[in-house]
Amino acid sequence: MCYKPLDSFRVLISSFPEHMERWEKFDPENIEFQTKVLERAGIGSESYFPAVSAYCQMHRHPHHELQYCVPNTLSSFHDHQQVRLQKRYPPQPLWHGVQRYVAVLLSNRNRDKKIAKYELKHLVRTHIGAKDVYYKCISLEPDNEGITGVNLSKSLRKLAGEAFKVNVTRVAVLVLPYSEQIKYVVSVPWRRIWAPARKRGPYVPDFKRAFEHFCIHLGGKSVIKTVKEKLKLRERDIERSKMTLYKFGNTSLASTWYSLGYLEAKGRVKKRDRLWQLAFGSGIKCNSAVWRCIRKLEPEDSNVWSDFVHKYPVDPGNYRSFKRIELKLHKKKYVF
Repeated sequence: MCYKPLDSFRVLISSFPEHMERWEKFDPENIEFQTKVLERAGIGSESYFPAVSAYCQMHRHPHHELQYCVPNTLSSFHDHQQVRLQKRYPPQPLWHGVQRYVAVLLSNRNRDKKIAKYELKHLVRTHIGAKDVYYKCISLEPDNEGITGVNLSKSLRKLAGEAFKVNVTRVAVLVLPYSEQIKYVVSVPWRRIWAPARKRGPYVPDFKRAFEHFCIHLGGKSVIKTVKEKLKLRERDIERSKMTLYKFGNTSLASTWYSLGYLEAKGRVKKRDRLWQLAFGSGIKCNSAVWRCIRKLEPEDSNVWSDFVHKYPVDPGNYRSFKRIELKLHKKKYVF
């Protein structure tokens, strides 16, 4: 059950500079930089962002976000699943001001298979934070002015790629058919003795033979693009990830569930289909969950996508050109 923000939290990307300026925390140069980053992030104008007053309030008192969003998510989950839930809140959210909440009910009781949608086949967790270079590539620390924020290392992409490689290798052994595994094993010595093979690079197993669906962590547009290239996926394999980023923004680890909701709302998940959820985290971590659909899925009104999935997919290319025009207008207004 994915949390759906109120329509009042929908904010046009073009109004982002005004939001940041009214918050009175950033200078014009910093706002311009954030606007450029947002412009390239792949987030659409139908995405959600707390209103300025609410946004500032949540940063002063982070528990306000939890007290509003978590009960709503749990209440919707309770109404849909008809289960008793005990409300418990962590002391503070992991990321202030970003509304991304998911409720998932797991069970190990055999009798629950009759109502369950999916069966968890494999769970692979990779943590390579034993060395400081990995552990500190994403850290929470104060800047020169004493303002605490998230510090991202310039080598983050490379380090995350190493965790990704380790995790995917472990997943491959569990899910790929023997024919694909043999091709990979044979390609390793073959590249050493045959020059043309070295130029083509290592053999990438065809994971489409192991999965019908892929739900990729929405760390940003570049993350989706990189995973697509590394796993040799098709454009339709990453459609749900791109549309989730466009509609709901960077919902971090919850994004794989929003992407799954997109697939379900589109009616694309069939009984016996196999699904790969792939996510990243600080530390640095890369985690995979492999699921198998165990029953026929019917459309659900509780799906976070149900009211507007018919409008998707959209073409982010047309959106970007329109967005640049809006940002130029704002640059004139706010004199970046």
